[in-house]
Amino acid sequence: MLGFSAEEKAKKYDRQARSYLELLGTSNCTPDGIMSVSHNLKARVFKLRSTDLSFLDDADLVDWLDAFTTLNRVYTDDYKYFTLSSRIDTSRNQQYWHWLRNNLGKGKQEALRARIISENLNRVVNVEQQADKYSELNFYIMIFGKSIRDIRNKTHLIQTADNGVLGFRSLNKQETQELEFNLHNPNWR
Repeated sequence: MLGFSAEEKAKKYDRQARSYLELLGTSNCTPDGIMSVSHNLKARVFKLRSTDLSFLDDADLVDWLDAFTTLNRVYTDDYKYFTLSSRIDTSRNQQYWHWLRNNLGKGKQEALRARIISENLNRVVNVEQQADKYSELNFYIMIFGKSIRDIRNKTHLIQTADNGVLGFRSLNKQETQELEFNLHNPNWR
């Protein structure tokens, strides 16, 4: 017989499906953002409050460094730290200013208002065009665990170690999916 049997086709499909999952890294995500990753591990992503450390005053910088040091003393398991920058999308702002400009009446005050609206519209367009100067920079930490319960315990540990200085916030399912999409498609905007 020259063709493949049903078992051989099923095994081939199973191998392909597993290889795609290993390539993507995640197979599913719970509503509260806990992902199933390869090797039967669970993972959760936390977003840190974006802070430019070079512009902090000395007291705030010391507080931030102390909080990060405390986190690393309290949370001793492995974690993945990564950053993601993307262009700022100002399309909604542009739509708003276009709408205001299109709905102006006739008159002296309306002409002055039209000039101000046009200036604001130009500013918004310039922000989007100068992506090298204006980009959104976000910091993330991904923790790993053997089960969902393990991840929830580690989540509680990280949030108590933070004390609000680093601004840890766990991502929900939609935010986690958007982050995964942005990581795998870096130039989509």
